[in-house]
Amino acid sequence: MQIRIESNFVITGLEGGDGLALEEESTLRQLLARVEGLSGLDFFPRGSEVLDPDDWEVDINNVPHYSYERRLETVLKDADLVVIRVVATGGG
Repeated sequence: MQIRIESNFVITGLEGGDGLALEEESTLRQLLARVEGLSGLDFFPRGSEVLDPDDWEVDINNVPHYSYERRLETVLKDADLVVIRVVATGGG
């Protein structure tokens, strides 16, 4: 299946907007693991099972991932849109 991905950062290998091919029944967690491998980013701090909301926002079809009952274990469907955003924090 093909998952469409949008982000506010460059994901190496996905610049063309073609999305990412995954096995049927893949979860959001599995998709993020693949993006980690392509981008070198860490979505899951060592020992953590959840995304840090201070660092990341992830939506599936314009709905925040935490609104889904299974959250990161939500099974994706062909042509789903996953939006991954780095949360910008102010400072100075």
